[in-house]
Amino acid sequence: MGSAVCLYHVCDWPDSAKSSLTISAMTPISTVQKLGMRGFQWFVSGLAPQAWPVEAGLFLLRFYTGLSLMLTSGRAKVRIRQLELDQPFLDILINLGVPFPIFFAWVSASVEIIGAVLFALGLGTRPMALLLAINMAVAAFPYYRELPLVNLNLPQLLFWVFVCFTLLGSGRWSIDHLLRGWLKRRGATR
Repeated sequence: MGSAVCLYHVCDWPDSAKSSLTISAMTPISTVQKLGMRGFQWFVSGLAPQAWPVEAGLFLLRFYTGLSLMLTSGRAKVRIRQLELDQPFLDILINLGVPFPIFFAWVSASVEIIGAVLFALGLGTRPMALLLAINMAVAAFPYYRELPLVNLNLPQLLFWVFVCFTLLGSGRWSIDHLLRGWLKRRGATR
């Protein structure tokens, strides 16, 4: 008797039977087991950058982080109707000893409003993520004076999210990806 290897176990088949059997006849595995194995393979191989669950996760994280930053922190720094800075935010920058506090307050507010929207849409994701990471680093480390990864706070968490997007880019579900494809097609036709 010879043995043939099935998906999960070794089946003993006579040599004469092996030649006449198809692969499906050699694998006495239920549909549930097959689906379970496919799910496991998806989970393991789904970590590839081309996998749609990863792209969906990047999109959701990028979109939610950008919009929530703009709606909470960015809008709180500026009174939109009067186009003036929030005084407590300006006082924080003055107390930290930031040079040109009015200028840098406007830069910070602009990055957290305009940059966060662009980041959420995936337009200029890497430069916006870098600017937002710098902005969050100023908020997380000098202001809160907490050690990284010891006493985490929200600006530190956002800092690390923006660092990751600076390194990874926006993913396929973004305006950046659409523009890259359009530029490649445009360059190929010329």
